Amino acid sequence: WLEMPATCHQADEKIFELAETFVNGDATSDWRSTMGWLFYIWGHSYEYRTEEDWARMEKLCAMLGDPQKSLKFIHVAASQITEGTTKLVVGLIFAITATRLGASYVIISAFTMLGVTLGALTGLVHLLLVSKIKIFGYNSEQISKNEENKIAKRIFRVSIPITASAAVMSITGIVDLALIIRRLKDVGYSELESVSLYGNFTTLAVPIFNLALSLITPISIAFLPVFARSYASGDNLKLKSSIFSSLELTSLLSAPIVMGTIVYSEQILKLLFGNVGISLGSKLLRLLILGIVFMSVLLTINSALEAEGSVKIPLISMRIGSIFKIFISYLLIGDAKYGIAGAPIGTVISYAVALAVSLIIFTKKFGYFPPIIKTSIPAYLCSFCAVFISTIPYNLMENKVSNPLQTLLSICICAVIYVSFCFV
Repeated sequence: WLEMPATCHQADEKIFELAETFVNGDATSDWRSTMGWLFYIWGHSYEYRTEEDWARMEKLCAMLGDPQKSLKFIHVAASQITEGTTKLVVGLIFAITATRLGASYVIISAFTMLGVTLGALTGLVHLLLVSKIKIFGYNSEQISKNEENKIAKRIFRVSIPITASAAVMSITGIVDLALIIRRLKDVGYSELESVSLYGNFTTLAVPIFNLALSLITPISIAFLPVFARSYASGDNLKLKSSIFSSLELTSLLSAPIVMGTIVYSEQILKLLFGNVGISLGSKLLRLLILGIVFMSVLLTINSALEAEGSVKIPLISMRIGSIFKIFISYLLIGDAKYGIAGAPIGTVISYAVALAVSLIIFTKKFGYFPPIIKTSIPAYLCSFCAVFISTIPYNLMENKVSNPLQTLLSICICAVIYVSFCFV
């Protein structure tokens, strides 16, 4: 987006004229009938200094948001709907067909995954069919072939390390599969017992951890453009303020998740998965959820480094963390005193190591240590108090309401108390 020429600036005198042409333009023209239009406006919120400025933008949004006249930015959303629907429908059809044919559970699972794969493929095909988008008001001749190649190289140079960084933990998960089962067998567990313990960890503890992680990840992603803009403009004060806000928001969200999961881990697993394996699963979850403490900070720090241009640093820190994870897990799982508990401990340590590496480089790049303690302690104190108080009504409801209702009401009470503390 920084390289792509925009249609106009938000303060352009001709912006309404351009918007009118965009909304009511000739649908048979080359632009709209063959490639579609993209109305690309650039600017900053701080440029709006008066009520008239905001009224002007509201008028523009009203023009562009008329559903009767304009259909825009739907291709990605439509491809996701296509992908999700195909995954569900085709996967379900394949699973039912394989079941009726008397196939084994392995074959049924394989057919179901084939449906998931085909779903991803249909989403890709959808995007390929609608990928020819031309920027409204932009002449492609403005950029030479040589400049286009430079832009493409820059995109790949930035995107590949970021993508590789995201893939590191997935690759580590594959290594976990072989490592955990092998080390459990080394300390005396049978192959069936080893697979069962691994399944307990990956189907009970890991999904809850991933759910928690998915809730805090969007915060760092949302702040990435703010970090990049502040760094590019040399506004160090704004950059520090944005990093502080990001750390504060992630702490406000991650703290109750961590404290609540530690206290209510068994109840949450029982609510979601029933009684099977929750005794061990809850213990593993209590250990694994501590990784959120480090990941919540790591996400913001890595986003700031990516905004500064150090896109390879997150990949390096995650790689180092993964090496520690494999080493620690290998040692602990092979110790009968720890067993399968070594897996979540190794994971938490890997996140701590990755955070330490990123923090060292962050401090050197930006010249200061991020305010982690200042942004985290209040949130965790409030969370601790809220969770502790919520256990009182939880115990009072014992044997008076159903277990699911008891858990849900306690979590709701905890949430209300926590929000109240945050606004005090």
